[in-house]
Amino acid sequence: MTTTGPSGIGFVNFGDIGRLEVNGPIVTTGSGARGFNLYDGSLPEAIFDQITTTGDGSVGVQVSKPMNSLTVRGDVETHGGEGMSLVKGKQTKLKAIALSVKSGGELGRIAVKGALRTRGDDVTTFEVAEGGVVDEIALGGIEVLGQGSHLTDVAGQVPSLDGVPTPGA
Repeated sequence: MTTTGPSGIGFVNFGDIGRLEVNGPIVTTGSGARGFNLYDGSLPEAIFDQITTTGDGSVGVQVSKPMNSLTVRGDVETHGGEGMSLVKGKQTKLKAIALSVKSGGELGRIAVKGALRTRGDDVTTFEVAEGGVVDEIALGGIEVLGQGSHLTDVAGQVPSLDGVPTPGA
């Protein structure tokens, strides 16, 4: 699944779906592009091969609602820094991020068999906002490949990331 252009979308959910499986890469290119976003509605389980976004303000995965299980068989990778993105119908400045769990977002289990990776300056690879929850996490690695960038920004609830490989940190 490939999209190009500003605020290009791989898959954004607003409705109710029981299970989603995408058996191929999601590749989005453009300022504010998104790979996968559980924005509203319900989606208990999602499985992806890999997710790659390119563009300032691009997001690999963003979860804003409760979800039982999210699996990515490969990497979740973003290329970009700060840029404009369409949020609730308005252009807003955002920083690129590989995985974001917003307030109200809950993940029972997330498994990324590859790495969470950002390639941009002054961005964060993995964030969980205050009010966001991750019960169980299994990552192949977390990488940050940009000047002034950070591996994590965790204000919500997340199990320990001790033992997760962090090459380049």
